[in-house]
Amino acid sequence: MPSDLNMNQQVFGGEHHSDRIARPLWTAMKRGALGRCPHCGEGKLFRAFVKTVDKCDHCGEELHH
Repeated sequence: MPSDLNMNQQVFGGEHHSDRIARPLWTAMKRGALGRCPHCGEGKLFRAFVKTVDKCDHCGEELHH
């Protein structure tokens, strides 16, 4: 993990996705709690009650696990 990241930033996806930029953890959690994409905050997180979408329709971030 790059040394310039602080405790509030996290790179998701491990080594396989190491080219991804870090995003603030608390911002991602807040966006998720509001039902929005943790990456961009624009796209919907759920397609139905407690059923997540496969990817964000705004930024294309894959949200499956």
